[in-house]
Amino acid sequence: MSMREIFVVFAGLASHVSSRRGRQSGGQMITHIVDLSVPGGHVLPAPFANRSLPFHTDPAADILAMFVVQPSLSGGHGFFSPVATVYNKLVTHRPDLLHELAAPNWPFAGPGAGHQAVIRRPVMFLGPASGAPEMLFSRGALIRSASSAASMPCLTPAQNAALDAVHFAARDAACRVEYTAGDVLFVNNRRVLHGRESFHDGPQLSGSSSGGLKRHMLRLWLQDEEYAGIPPAPIADVWATRFADHDHKEHDEGWPLQPNLS
Repeated sequence: MSMREIFVVFAGLASHVSSRRGRQSGGQMITHIVDLSVPGGHVLPAPFANRSLPFHTDPAADILAMFVVQPSLSGGHGFFSPVATVYNKLVTHRPDLLHELAAPNWPFAGPGAGHQAVIRRPVMFLGPASGAPEMLFSRGALIRSASSAASMPCLTPAQNAALDAVHFAARDAACRVEYTAGDVLFVNNRRVLHGRESFHDGPQLSGSSSGGLKRHMLRLWLQDEEYAGIPPAPIADVWATRFADHDHKEHDEGWPLQPNLS
C-alpha cells in the first residue's frame, strides 16, 4: 500500500475506537516515528531517534494508537506495564513514594520557548471515570537540573527516587511486544506505561516504500470521554487544546506523508 492508503486504513480502524483525534507536535494529526539522526548531528526528540526509552506515557491521549509500517533490523520492540501493578508494588514496598507521585508540585516544561513556562501538577492521580490510579508523565517533559536554567525549578531527590521506583516496578511487570509489519496497537495511555528498546536499522532498499529494514511506525492520539473521563486540571487544559474541533479542517492538513521534525 502507499502511505496515503496506509493512513486511510489506520485512521479508519482507529475511528472504531474513537472518532476524536488529537493534534500532536507541530499541529500534526499523525506522527511518523522513524530514526532521522545523522552521525555527529544534534540530539533529536524521541520519535526521530533510535535510542531506548524508559517507561512513560504520551502527553495528551486517552488512547495511544500505533501502526507498524516496518520493524527495524534489530531491537526497537515495545514494553508495556499496567499503572495499577506499579501502584500495588509501591503500596507494598514504598508507600511514601506514592504520596510523592501524587503531590501537585512536579515541574513540567510548558509551551514557552526554552522551557520558560512551568506547569506544576501530579504525576499520578485517580481517574475521574475509573477511580483507578493513572499516570501522565515522561522524563523528557520534566524539568531536571541537567537541562534547567539557574532560575528554573528542578526535580528533588525524592522526586528522582520516585521516578526510578516507577521505572523498576514497571520493568518487573512488563510485557514485551515484538512488532511486525502491519501490526496495529491501541494502548490505554493513562493506565498503561510503555517503553522501547534501542534499535538498529538495516540498509535502504531501492524502490521500497517502507525504506527496506528501517523502523517506521505511525502514531495517533485518541480521546475517549465516555470511558476515560476528562483528566483533572491542569491536564484538562491540554486535552481541550489538543482535541479541539479545529474548524473541521483535519482532512486538509496535519497528515504529512513523510517524516518531519516540526
